Amino acid sequence: MKLMLKRFEVENFRGFSGKWVFNLEAGQYGFTQSVVYNGLVKNALIYGYNGAGKTTLGVAMFDIVSHLTDNQAIPSFMLMPYCNLQSGASEAVFKFVFKRGEGELVYSYAKDQSRNLLRETLDVDGREIVNWNYGPSGRNFVERESIGDLQINLPDDKLSVVKYIARNTPTGTVPAVSELMDFVTHMLWFRNLDTRNYAGMQPGENNIVKTMHDHSALPKLERFLKEHGLDYKLAFHDDNGRMYIAAKYDNGKTADLFSIASSGTISLILYFAWSIMAFDSASLVFIDECDAFLHFTSSIAIVRDLIAHPNFQSIITTHNVSLLSNAITRPDCCYVIGKTKIASFAENSDRVIREAHNLEKMYVNGLFAES
Repeated sequence: MKLMLKRFEVENFRGFSGKWVFNLEAGQYGFTQSVVYNGLVKNALIYGYNGAGKTTLGVAMFDIVSHLTDNQAIPSFMLMPYCNLQSGASEAVFKFVFKRGEGELVYSYAKDQSRNLLRETLDVDGREIVNWNYGPSGRNFVERESIGDLQINLPDDKLSVVKYIARNTPTGTVPAVSELMDFVTHMLWFRNLDTRNYAGMQPGENNIVKTMHDHSALPKLERFLKEHGLDYKLAFHDDNGRMYIAAKYDNGKTADLFSIASSGTISLILYFAWSIMAFDSASLVFIDECDAFLHFTSSIAIVRDLIAHPNFQSIITTHNVSLLSNAITRPDCCYVIGKTKIASFAENSDRVIREAHNLEKMYVNGLFAES
């Protein structure tokens, strides 16, 4: 991994009134080292009551995709109202702190609508690279040593100055900009609830059938589903130009897989499709309500699969307490969104939590609730 997300802050966005901090610095636990890397949480689980803000956290973290990349953005219906109504704030503020080698890269911005930038800053180890205000007045600064003779000519407040620099200088000319753009370009958020939605990684709509076909993935999909207790024989069929995945029966009959599959099976297929298409190059994968329709054994298998991928950080929101085992995760990698803060189990407890402790029982009994 190159950049890793160390901390995310959001202020007055959607349901978050005031400032909320999501800290990914790891604790000092000696067990289950596979879920941390280089002092940071690599695989995070997020819990909380319905309406606490689990989905909103993912939406906030992926708002950045809309102005720094041309990839699919968060669906517009999930961004209204944009600013928090309770606070009455006229702008939402976002801040990403990345670990960069032994130092830090900090990127922040403010918007009043999803496509309207108000200001944008980029710092590396305390050195100011960009400080840009999009209003009629205010300080506009870009470190001249970084961009050379490039002239900044922005048509409006919908074009990020960081994106402008990235698009108008050779890759690597401004290392901090190139590294930030590479990270954001390879962020992926997806969910499968009442509708299938995603953001990041690629522009336009995602076609699962085309993905499977392009990757010749049906044999792998059959094996993947079989690991989850689903024994399908699959083939691509064409129905007057519409390609679909057919489930084949022993008597020779076939059916469109998506017409007969359960909600849980479709969730598994969606996860598999993204795993073959994106996981090799992903920087951050956020799965909202990852296991809403899944048996607990499938949920555990998916979390273990995410942990086994070494090249990206993952965050999943869940209500599944069967994942709360120190054999899978650990207290500094499990978070609760409460009424006023986002905190890890470790931060919310005064107790020394050891490997032998039962995280599931402790959570159910309220020992990690916001104090």
